[in-house]
Amino acid sequence: MLAPMRLLAADVGGASRVPCATVLGRYGEHVSVERVVSATSWSRTVRRRQTRETVARLVAESPAAVIGERGLSGADPAARAALSIFVALYGAEAGNLALRVLPGAGLYVAGGIAAKLLPRFTDGCFLSASLAKGRMAKLLEQVRVAIVLDPDVGLLGARARAALLCVAR
Repeated sequence: MLAPMRLLAADVGGASRVPCATVLGRYGEHVSVERVVSATSWSRTVRRRQTRETVARLVAESPAAVIGERGLSGADPAARAALSIFVALYGAEAGNLALRVLPGAGLYVAGGIAAKLLPRFTDGCFLSASLAKGRMAKLLEQVRVAIVLDPDVGLLGARARAALLCVAR
C-alpha cells in the first residue's frame, strides 16, 4: 500500500542565486531568486531594447502583463528575450527545488504566471533549464512536472487542509 501523498508548499523566492548578480548588477551580497525573476528586473534588463510602444505601456500598466503579452505575441523582440530569460530562470529554480525535495509524486507548478505564459512554459525552455543539473539530470528526468491551470488551486488546497483538521478533532 502506498503512503498517503503529502503536499508541500514551497516558495523559493528568497533563496540566493549568486550567478545572477553578474546578470543584473550588484545588489549587495544577497541576490534573491525573486529579484531576478520579477517583472521589475526583467523589464530593467531589456528596457533599452524594447519598442517605444512597450516602454510607454510599462509606465501605465503592469510590467509583468505587458512583457508577457508582448513577448508571447512576438510584437517586441526584447520582451520575447526577457520572457525567455524568465522562463529559463524559473525552470532552473524548479529543478533546484526538485533536487532538494525529490518529489516522488511529481513537481506541480502552481500560481497564475505559468498558466498565463503556458506557451513559453511548454516550448522546451522551462524543462531543459530544470534538467540542466549535470550528473543529476538523469534523476530529474524521472520527476513528473505538471503546470496547474486551475486559478483556484490555492483555495482548494486550503479547503482540503481545513477538512483534514476538522476530521482530526
